[in-house]
Amino acid sequence: MIKVMVGEKGVGKTKYILDDVNEAVKDLKGEIVFIDKSNSHITNVRHEVRYINISEFPISGLNDLFGFLCGLIAENYDITAIYMDGLDKFDETCGALPAFFDKVKGLADKYNTDFIFSASGKIDHLPDHVTTEYNH
Repeated sequence: MIKVMVGEKGVGKTKYILDDVNEAVKDLKGEIVFIDKSNSHITNVRHEVRYINISEFPISGLNDLFGFLCGLIAENYDITAIYMDGLDKFDETCGALPAFFDKVKGLADKYNTDFIFSASGKIDHLPDHVTTEYNH
């Protein structure tokens, strides 16, 4: 499953994704990873979740990000869900997101891993396999 929380800045996407990851821990059947662009939410995520500050790594675009996600799964096949806040920071025009999601679908299917992202702004033309939730 791939899900994207989309909306304008300040509508509550980060709170929603934090609540969702903390709720997912209650039914933990594998490892859960939360990726953020800083350490600002590290205390808002339950200790069972692996928190990653992605700004500590030299990732500059969606191709780098996809490689990073592959590396996470290669390192730990028990990861059942990866949450990421701020996907739009890696493709500000959101033009490359459809191709990115197609590649992520391959990971999701092969390794039985759910991907939940948040992104600010309007994202159009997403593949049918991406579930989109809008926060108004």
